[in-house]
Amino acid sequence: MRLHPALLAAAAALALAIPAHAADDPLARGIDPLGTKPAVGHDALFSTEGARFAPARSYHLDLALDFASGLMAFQLGDEKVGDLIRSRLDLHLLGSYAVTDWAEIGLDLPFSAWQADGFEDLERATGFAPARPAAYGLGDVRALGKVRLLSQASAPLALALLAELRLPTGADQDFLGERGLVLAPRAVVERTFFDKLRLGLEAGYRYRQKPGRYVNLYVGDELTLAVAGSYELPKLLFERWFAFGELLAATPARAPFNGPASDALKTPLGLMLGLRAQVWGNLHALVGGGTGLATQSGFGRESFRLFAALRYQRIFLDRDGDGIPDEKDRCPDQPEDHDGFEDSDGCPDPDNDGDGIPDEKDRCPDHAGPKRFEGCPDRDSDGTPDDRDRCVDQAGPPDLEGCPDSDGDEVPDLDDDCPTLPGPADEEGCPGKPLATLDKNKLVIKGAITFDTGKATIKKESFIVLDAIAELLGAHPEIKRLLVVGHTDDVGSAALNLDLSRRRARSVVQYLVGKAIEPGRLRSEGFGESRPVAPNTTPLGRARNRRVEFTVVE
Repeated sequence: MRLHPALLAAAAALALAIPAHAADDPLARGIDPLGTKPAVGHDALFSTEGARFAPARSYHLDLALDFASGLMAFQLGDEKVGDLIRSRLDLHLLGSYAVTDWAEIGLDLPFSAWQADGFEDLERATGFAPARPAAYGLGDVRALGKVRLLSQASAPLALALLAELRLPTGADQDFLGERGLVLAPRAVVERTFFDKLRLGLEAGYRYRQKPGRYVNLYVGDELTLAVAGSYELPKLLFERWFAFGELLAATPARAPFNGPASDALKTPLGLMLGLRAQVWGNLHALVGGGTGLATQSGFGRESFRLFAALRYQRIFLDRDGDGIPDEKDRCPDQPEDHDGFEDSDGCPDPDNDGDGIPDEKDRCPDHAGPKRFEGCPDRDSDGTPDDRDRCVDQAGPPDLEGCPDSDGDEVPDLDDDCPTLPGPADEEGCPGKPLATLDKNKLVIKGAITFDTGKATIKKESFIVLDAIAELLGAHPEIKRLLVVGHTDDVGSAALNLDLSRRRARSVVQYLVGKAIEPGRLRSEGFGESRPVAPNTTPLGRARNRRVEFTVVE
């Protein structure tokens, strides 16, 4: 930065005459002398991001130290007086996360731990005494996004696009940050040769919302360029380690490569060399240094620069794509089936319960059972598998969903209000008194008439009800003709149910004839499953549909 006494005096007077935020304030500051920052992304060099990407869900965290000396030189005429910013030590906590195999985001939280200035030299040489910058403070937070357009696996070159955003969180008056937002889009191309030599080129544009300025130094929008490379070294000190180098340049967009206004518009040019190594497991380290390429140090051309970083890096490798990293996957080439059974080991379990029936054909894949029950167990051994048994610990027939029926009225005890007394399903299994009554042209029974399953054989528990009907018919000789109608549920085919209902109605007629009722007074009919009075979806509903009705015809 070349200073003249008259220019300093004019700058000081102008700064007093105009507001500090005005764009043409010659003492506005907002210049960060370390414009080149450590890279944020995965598998970068020092400041060059590169075009490589980690597998999805990979991440890393870095703690980086960056020391530089001779950052902003100033001179009177052709004589160098000193450095406005002599040296600075920056700390960076940064990291990135691979959102997908082709997209990555990152963040850098910087802090200047120590900064030494030479403003006393400026005052001694010129008499100009501006406010001195702070010795430490927060820097500008950076956010990075990177996407891959081409991969060397499918193209001659790898190509990626980056967008970096710098937020003005650092104190611009202390040379710790910019005056506004900085947006730096870039494109990167690279190629790896012989699996060891990596070469890349990064080019971009650095847009500043507000330019930085101090006396005759103006830092506005810039074109940026980086040529970088690395080489994998033989396995000596470390299993994997690399040497790298970067040639970095930034030039004013309004006058590239210094043009006619070179005193005000600088073109920083620097060289960085270093080593990166995998120290142990997920722990990596980086060390290196660099210098500005110019006869004298100055803005963007520091005398020397030293940097070091320690990284924890987690690469998410998942060959079979089951979401379990290879390091924890007992079957890295066979995807886990994720069915809720031992899903953390990475191995598929085609037969979770080991009953010999594949899970895709097993109705109860987590509980062993025989093939005849499609892999479901039967704890009470009643012939009804547990997944269809409403009473898994009490034996009962399959047509009652595995529930017992203590009184034999075909209403399962679970639904029977009187489980020890037989009664019709219409009365929730409870008998009424008297068991048979005459209501207009119908006989109403308060007991249950039941049959052996699939047969027309009347169960003995129903004899008491039929005896009551015979007694009622004997007491009412005016009933000349009684129609006995049988009905069934929908279990089985419609034709079989129709025949069963007719045979059951005839069995009732035969029983009543045996109780001295004249055959001419009785007629039977059956309708099978065609006239349900309740849904056939529950045992109680099916019991209500398995019924015998008595209608006075004459």
